[in-house]
Amino acid sequence: MSYEEYKELSESVFLYLKEEDEYYRRILVYLLCTLMQKDNDVSEVISLVSDYINDLIEDSETEKAIVDSIKANTVSFVDDYTPIFFEGSEKFTLYERMLKRINNSIKMRITNAYPVINQFVSLVSHNILSENNYQTVKRRRCMSNKEYEDYLSVLKK
Repeated sequence: MSYEEYKELSESVFLYLKEEDEYYRRILVYLLCTLMQKDNDVSEVISLVSDYINDLIEDSETEKAIVDSIKANTVSFVDDYTPIFFEGSEKFTLYERMLKRINNSIKMRITNAYPVINQFVSLVSHNILSENNYQTVKRRRCMSNKEYEDYLSVLKK
């Protein structure tokens, strides 16, 4: 991968994370507002839906912070040296792998979350408010909190 391809990957991953974050926030607001308009006690359902989507938002924000740090570290490294020197460095390989891993995580998260969000929207729109219907799907994560922490600690050095 060339430095230009790396920059494009970095920008596209960051923009996708930004759009993903906005999408989850809008869906959360829509679902919560719709649920709050129901006459029944929907506090349990609200809790289940908001926990699930807030978890998605949290992962997206963490990944956005990692990509932002990668971008900042890359800029300082390239300013101090050159893009050509950066391409041959260990940091380039490390950052490239991190970006690819995060890119895969984004794809997996949206692939796994879409049917769940679609289910939530369908249940809410059909006025199905039993908590049991909302607890059927468990969230699968691509990257663990430990992996996020490791990435952030490496980028702080």
